[in-house]
Amino acid sequence: MEYTCLYIAEFAAWALSRRWRKGSNFSRPLVVCWAGRVFSFTPGLERRGLAIGDPVDRARSLTPEAEFHLRDVEVERAIWDSLLAYLYEFSPQVEPLPAPQATRGARRSSPVGRGKGPVHGLSPRGVDPRPIAAADGTRHTGIWDNGVWALLHQPEDLPLHQLCRQVGARLGVAPGRHLAMLAAAHSEPGRRTTVPGQMVAPFLRQAPVDLLTAVGFSDDMVQRLHLFGLRAIGHILSLSRRQLVAQFGPEGGRLHAFLHPPQPDPPVCHYTPRTLAAGHDFEWPVFEPGQLLPILHQLLGQLVQRLCGRAALHLQVRLLGRDRHRVREAGRLLKEPVSVLGTLQQAADGLLTQALQQPTTPRGGVPGGHSVERLVVVLSGLTELPPQQTSLFRSKATLSALAKRMEGRFPGKLVRPVQTHADPFFPEEEYRLEPVCP
Repeated sequence: MEYTCLYIAEFAAWALSRRWRKGSNFSRPLVVCWAGRVFSFTPGLERRGLAIGDPVDRARSLTPEAEFHLRDVEVERAIWDSLLAYLYEFSPQVEPLPAPQATRGARRSSPVGRGKGPVHGLSPRGVDPRPIAAADGTRHTGIWDNGVWALLHQPEDLPLHQLCRQVGARLGVAPGRHLAMLAAAHSEPGRRTTVPGQMVAPFLRQAPVDLLTAVGFSDDMVQRLHLFGLRAIGHILSLSRRQLVAQFGPEGGRLHAFLHPPQPDPPVCHYTPRTLAAGHDFEWPVFEPGQLLPILHQLLGQLVQRLCGRAALHLQVRLLGRDRHRVREAGRLLKEPVSVLGTLQQAADGLLTQALQQPTTPRGGVPGGHSVERLVVVLSGLTELPPQQTSLFRSKATLSALAKRMEGRFPGKLVRPVQTHADPFFPEEEYRLEPVCP
């Protein structure tokens, strides 16, 4: 049985780019920081000498034109849930892969020629490698410290390849789960690597051991394998579990289990989308926004009723025409989880305009029509709203929440006058301005 593995390496940077910019194409590079170090960045910055785990000061000196943002795990979860729900349309068997717990305590190896020592207790990215905890306290599967991973079973080829080119994902197809992961790590962004059954041994003989760092093993182990003269993954297959454990400890045992999985591999689990979606099929093709807006608001009303005390962080609008493989879509990350219908309608109106303005003809492809035959609205990043204790007595309405929100967007700009002198010598000395939110 063949397995298809999807891997997006710099997912944190791509997810934040969806929040701060419209679409996935942007001009300025973006660097994501966490714990004072570089956690992720947009492709191309590695040619400037930037590396994962570098201090933020060094990153700013190497890429002064880049935008720097803190990592936002909630944004990553919302985008990942939306992407998994989209993959679910290609195949009902979609399984996000859990982050390997054995990466705890891994050391960040010192870069060559920089004179830096290893940082104990940090992953190869220079940050705490513990898996991300979900809101309910369990591990949020699929999001690793080096990207996102998921397995699919027999997905539709054409829409999956279009999605991979759009988001820069890597695909690996192989007759085993771990082989598919290695094939995906071996691929280039937007490409697919296929390993047929008769080519497994040749692939492992030429696959470098550096691929092991992508699938959750430490840089120290890979460097020691190089010192032993083991350059390819196929060179490790003949080593026994006892030998690997003697050299690398528990990580060596995990490496042996990774290279010698049980046969046959378990099938890909069925996925339950963590999103809410509603769609409408038109009897006749429509072209004008005036024909789409009433249906859009109706679908949003249905989704708000299905929230049941939850709120959504991500909103997406999809338009499908005669060719269902060509999807015009627009998404937006809201500033905070929203469950109010009016706010969602205002955001959806703008997304509908963006989706209608997108071209229907791919580069070098066959021209397509601008008609819309199906409209889909998706809410993701669902969070439980905290319960609020009501007051026994009616209290006056305050603007504290609005003031804090304005202070977050415009620091120090929201001020109020305070009288300082009842009879000043100059009129401008009668009042002074102080911040509303100190």
